[in-house]
Amino acid sequence: SRHRRHRFFVSLVLFAAAVGVIRISAVSRFTDTHTLDPFVGYRAELRGIIVTDPDVREEYTNIVVAVHDISRETTPFSLETPVRILVRTPLYPILRYGDEVTLAGKITLPKNVSRGEGERAFNYRAFLAKDGIFYQMFFPSVEIRAHDRGNFIYAKLFAFKELLSQAIVR
Repeated sequence: SRHRRHRFFVSLVLFAAAVGVIRISAVSRFTDTHTLDPFVGYRAELRGIIVTDPDVREEYTNIVVAVHDISRETTPFSLETPVRILVRTPLYPILRYGDEVTLAGKITLPKNVSRGEGERAFNYRAFLAKDGIFYQMFFPSVEIRAHDRGNFIYAKLFAFKELLSQAIVR
């Protein structure tokens, strides 16, 4: 009976590890043939929805946008599946989860962080890829087109989180 439980536990751990390897393999293959590759290094206009709670820092805000439309040199493209992009924006305008935005700027690939001698490098591309983010944009022009386009439940959870944060600060 004890050996049986031990075998079950070991089998469960091996199964979970196999699922993890398959997931990482699938994400790695996806990065090779991603939708926005032809736009990397060029200025483009993106239209999408903010799909995470904005990460407000002292000098900038990081947002993740699910892009559904892109245009370059006045040629518009609608994407079959939204593509996530990490965008570093100025502090203003204040952005919120669910805002539909238009961004105009240069699309780049995330760069891995190399450290000094004797320190480990950080694979930033893989870190973002685990969340389905393969591209970045730094300080584009930002226009808010609409509000409340995200998931209702997430919007309420993020609003509650904001209330708790304000209460803690007080």
